[in-house]
Amino acid sequence: MKYLIIILSVLTITVNAQWIKTGGPIGGLGYNIRIDKNNKNIMYVTDAWSGVNKSTDGGQTWFAANNGITSRTGPSDDAIPVFSLTIDHNNSNVLWVGTQGQRGVFKSTDAGNSFTRMETGIIENEGLTIRNFEIDPNNSDIIFLSAELSVGVLGNEFDRVKGEVCSISYLKKGSLTKCYQTCGNPGCRCHKDEKYRHGPYWWWSTKEDGKTKSILVPEGMLSEVRSYIDNYRLLKSRIKILEEISEKIIKIRIENYKMQQKKSG
Repeated sequence: MKYLIIILSVLTITVNAQWIKTGGPIGGLGYNIRIDKNNKNIMYVTDAWSGVNKSTDGGQTWFAANNGITSRTGPSDDAIPVFSLTIDHNNSNVLWVGTQGQRGVFKSTDAGNSFTRMETGIIENEGLTIRNFEIDPNNSDIIFLSAELSVGVLGNEFDRVKGEVCSISYLKKGSLTKCYQTCGNPGCRCHKDEKYRHGPYWWWSTKEDGKTKSILVPEGMLSEVRSYIDNYRLLKSRIKILEEISEKIIKIRIENYKMQQKKSG
């Protein structure tokens, strides 16, 4: 019975608590609240469903400021996944915005009235979340961006590519060459004029241990042999992708291990 009294007491405190709604965003994953250092009434809130929300009266009222932010997500593909926002210390009209779960970096030079996509050089896309921006206090052209890439997304991509590898059939490296040849009859006109040479003949050539080996391919098997060569090239390209994904995952796992060691140490 004593425990019941304690629980009821906590519930009473929770019910009596009061909150005042100031007309902010619709709700989702809010991350940053930024205040203009030159005008404390100008505030920005990020929300992974409604994007950038701005107030010019100290938070009494809010309005969306997403013109030019083209990233979309959600079940109906109309949510705006803005995650982070930073105001340039040197010019409060300049804003930098990053998205959640996909590549998206946007810049505004007019205090959020419009944005321009600025992500050249960032190759990652799905699963990428832009967590923060830091701007050089002496040079606004120097911007540092921190982001995280979900290992889960990388793992899914690894499994997808691995599935493609498992579906590859017979394979062999090499190349096909078409040629026309002379025959063994010295009296044949093919020896006198190239246009009368016999063929075409198709040779499948591979290099092994520094030596070139060639196999004559019947014309009826050309498409089949081409598929072997294509499969070999496909396998090489997919192995390269698997290596690249593995490298990213391994680096993340190493960093996570180091962090765990610091916490436990």
